[in-house]
Amino acid sequence: MQKCVPLSGATSGFLIALGMHNNWLPFVDWSQVPFLDRMGWVFVICVIGMFILSYVLPDEKQGLEVDASMFRAHKSFMLGAAVILVLLVFLYSYFW
Repeated sequence: MQKCVPLSGATSGFLIALGMHNNWLPFVDWSQVPFLDRMGWVFVICVIGMFILSYVLPDEKQGLEVDASMFRAHKSFMLGAAVILVLLVFLYSYFW
């Protein structure tokens, strides 16, 4: 199952975050807002922007091709992750 993801929402979210970072947006001095609060506001604004853009813009067939096979891990990766996990548990228990 393949689905195209529109890039307009991600682009608008990037531009809003850039505007907040450089203090280009009016009404608020974003340099005085704590970083994690700014991240929360960027997330909320991005979600609202993507929601609005998905209804305003026509259905475009361009975008990222997403396939379920992209999210499957290979056996060699899973083996390597397990070895690293065991190594980390050993090191933490040894030096704790």
